[in-house]
Parts: sequence; structure tokens; C-alpha cells
Amino acid sequence: MINTESPIQELTFSQLKAYYFGKGLLFNDDSFRVNMHLLTPDGKYNMLACFLADNGEIPVRVSVFAGLDKSSPLFSVKEFGNQSLVSVIDRIIDYADSINMPRAVEHLNTGLREDVPMFDQECFNEAVKNAFIHNQWLRKVAPMVTFFEDRIEITSFSSLAPNQTIEGFYRGHSIPVNEELSAIFLATHLSERTGKGNPLIVSKFGREAFEITDSSIKVTIPYNWTRKFEGSVDKPIDKLVDILSETEFKIFNAIKEHPKMAQPEIAALVGVGKTTVQNAIVKFKKAGILVRRGSNKTGYWEAVGED
Repeated sequence: MINTESPIQELTFSQLKAYYFGKGLLFNDDSFRVNMHLLTPDGKYNMLACFLADNGEIPVRVSVFAGLDKSSPLFSVKEFGNQSLVSVIDRIIDYADSINMPRAVEHLNTGLREDVPMFDQECFNEAVKNAFIHNQWLRKVAPMVTFFEDRIEITSFSSLAPNQTIEGFYRGHSIPVNEELSAIFLATHLSERTGKGNPLIVSKFGREAFEITDSSIKVTIPYNWTRKFEGSVDKPIDKLVDILSETEFKIFNAIKEHPKMAQPEIAALVGVGKTTVQNAIVKFKKAGILVRRGSNKTGYWEAVGED
């Protein structure tokens, strides 16, 4: 990743910078490209920079199937890519948390009720972080996160790191495939080099939770009960809302709530400039989540794909 030139050289890093600030970490605008090893020896952005940039154009998707395998109807596809990987991981974890609804379980011997989550969130979080750290990113293929009726599968496209053994892998000996990416994840507290992830998963589900081949590592996390994914939530707004910036999300909600309000008024309401609102509307229209009904003076905005 360090020595391979990025196919995109006009890269920006506002999300990475915001992530550092959000964690209370220092971010040096003058030297971060060198300190984070984002440049090739001849000074071009490398593939590590591409994966950490706002606009690296690396697609990352989470799929939800309505049945037990991929021959089942596809319930939803959530788009999380084309942004900095540090933002992608947090968004995937937040999305999984929204799915992970607890169910009340009554213990007959004691009469006590307990809220039991659909799946082990901590194991899921560790599996996702490990998948992104150990993925062979030079293939330009992101890890796959797939929800089924009875389980979640998290697949990274790389095998064991050099000098790693099967026994060391299960025991949590930390030997990352991507050393520089791992260092950034450590610095941003996305991961920690305690090696607890794999031993935690093994302690809960056994070594059979892992399927290791020469080209991939798949982790399977079973549900505490089966869940039927029914109906359809795969609307345009559901696909795009997770890749909007916080400001764009505020603008979109303001337009939904005030569809006849003029752009300067929306800008004042959200607390941004008129140009920011104009650029956001162009993005919404291009994505197919917002359309204009009627004339510019007397018309209104309509969010597409909403009930």
C-alpha cells in the first residue's frame, strides 16, 4: 500500500481530520501525510492515502438477506463506501447496533426477565475491525458484511499475515497484514493491540466460527434467535443516508421538514452558507433522493423513497 500509487491524486482528508479531533487527538495539517506514510517515495499519494481519503472511491456494502443463504431475497443493501475507512467502520458498527434489537427472555426457574440481544455486539465489532485491518486492500475489494436470518458473516479477503500461525491467530497474537493501516487504527482508538478479538470470538463460539482459506478469512456470528427480515427497506434514501456528511444530513432533514422554504432560509436554519446548501441539493438530486415539484417560486421539494 505504501509504494503503490493511488489512482486518484486529488484526495481530501476532512473526515480523517474530523475523526482525530472527535477523539481529542492532535492532527498536524503540515506533516500528517508524511507521518502517516501516505506518500510514495516520489511524493505521490499512495493506496493507503486512497483508503483514508474522503473520496477514495472504495465501495463498502452491508447486505441483508431475508433467508438463510444468498439465494434468498435481498432485503437491503446499505452503502458505506466511497469515504474514509475510519468513518466506514464506525458507521457499520452503528448500523449493526440498530439491527441488534433485544428480546425479553423469561427464566422459568426464577421468574426473572432478561433482555437478550439478537447477537453478540462486542464480537461483531471486533470481527469487523479485524476484517478491515487484515484485508488485502490492494485488490480493491472491501470486506463483506452479510446478515442472514440466523447469523452474520464477516469476510476479509486475505489469509494469515506473514509469520502468523494458526495457533497464534486463535490465541490473538497480533501480526497485522497492513502494518501502517493498523498503526492508524491504533492511533484513532479504532483498535487496540491486545489481541483480544479472536480469543473473544473463540470463547463464545469456538474455533469453528472461523473459516480460513488461502485468500479469505470468514467469521460467522450466530444469532441468539432467528429473525425474519420481511418487507423492503431498500429505498434510495436508506442507501444514501449513511454516506451523507453530518451537515448534509441536517440540510436534508431541514428540507424534508420545510419543503417550501427557500435555500437562504434553509442555510440560516442549519447555520451554513447558501453555497453549502446548493451543493448539498445537487448531491441529493443526483443521488435520486430529492426532486423539485413545481416552479422555483411556487414549488416544493419532495424526498424520494419515503412513505
